Amino acid sequence: RDGRELFYREGDAMMAASVRAQPAFEVTGRRRLFSGAFLPGGSFREYDVAPDVRRFVMVRGGASTTVLLSIQGLLERLRHDERRGR
Repeated sequence: RDGRELFYREGDAMMAASVRAQPAFEVTGRRRLFSGAFLPGGSFREYDVAPDVRRFVMVRGGASTTVLLSIQGLLERLRHDERRGR
């Protein structure tokens, strides 16, 4: 957010790479910020950095798997079953 660091995940660790853009882009250092059981991103970014660069918003995960289930027509089916006395 402030242009001085890039944040990235390395396994369960959240990392920060110090960067300098001028005269040419250069990584000047890397450090581990913290680690934890956070959801792996896959096709989405599972974290964000607060504007003050002091806090992160993370999606917690862990050993268990989270499943999002979408059932099309669920309300109509429930209404239909209710009318039939089921």
